[in-house]
Amino acid sequence: SRYLAWLGVNCRVFNVGEYRRKLVGAQLDHSFFDPSNEVATDQRLQCAVLALQDMFKWFEAMHNGVAIYDATNSTRSRRKMIMDECQKHNVEVMFCESWCEDNELVDMNIREVKRTSPDYKGVQDIQRVMDDFRRRIDHYSEVYEPVGGDGTRPLAKGQYPLPPVKPTLEEYDERQVSYLRKINVGSKMVINRITSYLESRIV
Repeated sequence: SRYLAWLGVNCRVFNVGEYRRKLVGAQLDHSFFDPSNEVATDQRLQCAVLALQDMFKWFEAMHNGVAIYDATNSTRSRRKMIMDECQKHNVEVMFCESWCEDNELVDMNIREVKRTSPDYKGVQDIQRVMDDFRRRIDHYSEVYEPVGGDGTRPLAKGQYPLPPVKPTLEEYDERQVSYLRKINVGSKMVINRITSYLESRIV
């Protein structure tokens, strides 16, 4: 967002985690992110929709610019929902995914970033933070589908069994959308259908 502002582009970040902390609470353990937790799943969807609605209101007021919809969006069904809503409001979409499978980098991120997150405010035990956030990652891994994939879900990285794959969203082909995948903190970059000036500057 700072880079885009430096370019003179109107930019605002809509962080779904902030909506979650305001509506549900900040210090929730990993079980809130368990895909089998139906109540929490509905609450997380509500937060995602509210952030989208505020984003569209911002676009209506600004008429142009870049909104950063900051959320996990780890499944094709969630990304399709975002794409569908954005198309209704004539908002162009570029997905940006950061994927890391280097355990040392993941642990470093938890130690240096997550322990200062509002989700762990007041928690002095860094090991407790790391254990809880690793479990949260496990939950994400249960349902994770890479952006730009063909709908085939990779094996879960976590310790939980992979749930049955839902019917493929045949009408939603992510190979046709604009996206950027940053792998292992930039050691590899994958770009797809980057066509506009702003998209190229973001890349």
